[in-house]
Amino acid sequence: MKSIFLFAVMLAFTVNVLISCKQTVQPRTETNETGLQALKDSLRVLDSLVVISKFNNRIRALQYARQALNIARASGDTSCSILALNTMGIAFDQYNVDSSYSYYSSAQKLAEKTGALRRYPQIIYNIAFLYYQAYDYKTALTLLDSVVNVSRSREKWEILASAYNLLGNVKAALGLTSESLDAYHQAEELSERKNLVRELGISLTNQAPYETNSEKAMALNRRAIHYLSLIPGNEHAIASILVNMGNLMQIPDSALRYYQDALDIETKFGFTDLFITTCNNLACSYLEKGDVQMAEGLIKDKALPLALADTNLSDLALLYDTYADICKGRGQYEQALGFQKLATDFQLRADAKIAGDQARLLSALLEAKNRELLISNQQMEIRLQSGLNEQYRTYMILLALFLLLLMLSFVWYRQRSHLKMQKERLHSAQRIIDAGENEQKQVGRELHDIATQLSMGLQITVDDSAFSNEEDRLRLSGEIETVRTIIRDLSHRMHAGTLAGQGLQPLLTRLFKDIKTKGVIHLDDSVGPELPEFSAQVVLHSYRIVQELLTNAMRHAPGSEVECEIYYAGNLYINYTDNGPGFDTGRAANSMGLTNIKDRLTLLGGTSSLVSSPGNGTSWEIVIPALPATVQTDQPS
Repeated sequence: MKSIFLFAVMLAFTVNVLISCKQTVQPRTETNETGLQALKDSLRVLDSLVVISKFNNRIRALQYARQALNIARASGDTSCSILALNTMGIAFDQYNVDSSYSYYSSAQKLAEKTGALRRYPQIIYNIAFLYYQAYDYKTALTLLDSVVNVSRSREKWEILASAYNLLGNVKAALGLTSESLDAYHQAEELSERKNLVRELGISLTNQAPYETNSEKAMALNRRAIHYLSLIPGNEHAIASILVNMGNLMQIPDSALRYYQDALDIETKFGFTDLFITTCNNLACSYLEKGDVQMAEGLIKDKALPLALADTNLSDLALLYDTYADICKGRGQYEQALGFQKLATDFQLRADAKIAGDQARLLSALLEAKNRELLISNQQMEIRLQSGLNEQYRTYMILLALFLLLLMLSFVWYRQRSHLKMQKERLHSAQRIIDAGENEQKQVGRELHDIATQLSMGLQITVDDSAFSNEEDRLRLSGEIETVRTIIRDLSHRMHAGTLAGQGLQPLLTRLFKDIKTKGVIHLDDSVGPELPEFSAQVVLHSYRIVQELLTNAMRHAPGSEVECEIYYAGNLYINYTDNGPGFDTGRAANSMGLTNIKDRLTLLGGTSSLVSSPGNGTSWEIVIPALPATVQTDQPS
């Protein structure tokens, strides 16, 4: 908490510097450079706050990241934009890897396009970590090789040490123990030489599982904790190490001490993910001691409520399995069997979810360009300089493609039924949306016809009537025409064909103007700066999604402050927040409004992140992979 306070003080200071620089016009270059440097310092502080907050407060981490993105956009500086995009990717990497990859990829493209390569090694390292999470070890190794070479040439020692640690993890996953230890030793040697205490601590704890002597393993972990404790922000890693040390203990009382130390840290800093695992391990140790009551209290009163609130399927499977052991300890074998079945069911569902997430992430990664999948320009240069011939490169590419095909075949085999269900869901969503659009089209047409007939009848009546004052006749005729025009515009907006024939930007501008005119909510909108022309389907569904968000705000949160931001940066991004009453996302999951938004995103291949709870407002982060209409026309079908 002390470190967070210090970061907050630094942030306040840098923001004050920014304000003072912005208010004073200084033509001198030195002053402008000073203001830009202060702005970059602010972005670094926000980046650090995101790293600290993402483990215990996702909403706060996302707010910090968006604040950094807004500052970078206002600055107009390329390097600031690259840093802010990378920060957005970090904010999402714990719970929405699709969005995380999208921001990392945008940062990479911007760095390559402008030649601003200062943070390029960090970005490629982050993308390599996503490939590691997707079990694409071949591509992860290729990217890490690039990170190692570029970091060494640019003397980015911290990134280089982190790359060695991740390289060791990848080698370990491939079963290459000797090469894995070599990478960890390289990280340790470099960290000691360059005084990188965090990376040194990580390398030491990575080596501990390979020690056959438990005392030596414990010594490595103690050294790791010592180095990690030297700087704030490493509490999550320290708690993880303490749990691992407890796992090494053969005597339950010894294990309890380490688990309790980890639990204290997790409780203080709000690390819910580790808290559940540690409670489970503590319960198992109490069971070994024969203290069934303490074990039950930990699972039933502490861990299970958190796991149920977080709907973490893997944690629930683990906790129900332990609770089955508790029932056995009490001699309640029938109840134990019931909890064991629950554990098995949750584990199967967790495996299916993990497989689906991995397949989705791998699919997103495979859609990237060849340079993003294989190697960067720096790698190509290094390979050419090392004298690799064309035949060897071709062999490596064919081998990579074979492994990739093998992995895709395995994923396809595991996900056949899931893909079939997704296809049926897509068709169902299309039918439902088409039916809704057709109904709106019919209603709009009938509304237009009825309004036309009524207005003509009224106009005839007015023309045939005697007025003592001709101005009254003209005023009444004008009001009839105004009503007819309003109804005609409304009927046109209900017609999907009319919407699709217009650009997204003018449609949204008109929609925002209408919302503001009604005055039900306080709307702060931002579109652009200039959206490209999209296909008719993207225009229709994107407009309907924004319309649904704002309609929900007027219906459920009148008088609230609403922010709606739409921009294009390789994808179409829709960011929405309000300070309304919020709602329980679990209970409202099947509501008509949320279903309508998700069905339209399914058709567009988009993703969404919804954050809301009673009393805390609502936040949407929507990403639509939309290409400009000219690009789509040029591509082969």
